[in-house]
Amino acid sequence: MNKRIMLGVLAGGVIAIASLVGFCIFKMHGFKQKFEETLNDNLAQISQEVALNEAKLDYTPFQCQGLFFIECKSSYVSFTPLGFKEAVFSSRNLTLSLKEIDFKSITLGAESQLQYTHLGDLQEYAQAFLPNDFQLDLTIKPQDTKSYTMHTKLLLNAKNAQYTEEFTSLIDSPKVQELGLFRHIGSLAFLDEGMQIKNLELSLISKNLSDTLFEIAQSKYGKSLNRKAYNALAAFLAGASIQPYSKKPYYTEIRDLVGGLLEIATGDQNKMQVSISPKNDQSIQTSQDLDTMLEAFFSNYSFNITLSK
Repeated sequence: MNKRIMLGVLAGGVIAIASLVGFCIFKMHGFKQKFEETLNDNLAQISQEVALNEAKLDYTPFQCQGLFFIECKSSYVSFTPLGFKEAVFSSRNLTLSLKEIDFKSITLGAESQLQYTHLGDLQEYAQAFLPNDFQLDLTIKPQDTKSYTMHTKLLLNAKNAQYTEEFTSLIDSPKVQELGLFRHIGSLAFLDEGMQIKNLELSLISKNLSDTLFEIAQSKYGKSLNRKAYNALAAFLAGASIQPYSKKPYYTEIRDLVGGLLEIATGDQNKMQVSISPKNDQSIQTSQDLDTMLEAFFSNYSFNITLSK
């Protein structure tokens, strides 16, 4: 091969690579614009729905930056019910990002700091177990032209507890083939579609939670409150919390779940793991009302609760 032919081949390769990079940049720029537009459209829609229920959602619109690793940020999102002078809940520096992308998968990430209004007598309890930040990863892997799996990892950190959730689900939708995977993800269409959960692991790890709750209870009821009385109070509250579900078909699962939380609160156990597996391939529609969704969920999934020190 003479030099002229070699230079021609190299030039052709450079042009091909440049064209591919340019095409990728063009596609990613379109994805970023669509993603930002969809996020803000969803915020606006939620704000309108909240207003119909006599509440207010304040937020700063998402702004997206980056080329291949896109990051979209809203400095705050806050929720204020009617009659309240300040927001009861707010998310600070809510960040959604395209973290990783290759030929096999796409990973989206989300993280934020969480704040709550002063809850009066419940404030100290809330500070002990309500999460003050979260990190979420969604790894999406195409299966065929109209379906993909989504692996979800969620970490919630509280002062005296740590919560984790990890599950894999299958999303099968004609919209994937119609829109393409990128547009389907960018439009957040999967939030309105059914998903088949293949496995689900939940865990709660105590970080001195029981002792903290006991100390809070003593500060409110007096030092005469001993451990035995505290345990009795915790058991009473647990029983009261499950009473509304006594006629529900999923009462047993709710009772076992609350029972596990009670053992964490009393210090009998320090870690609770909940394993959930499907009985069939039934999809659970996320747009259903809560009671219907819970009934369908508990009817189609098996539960196993493990407690440990």
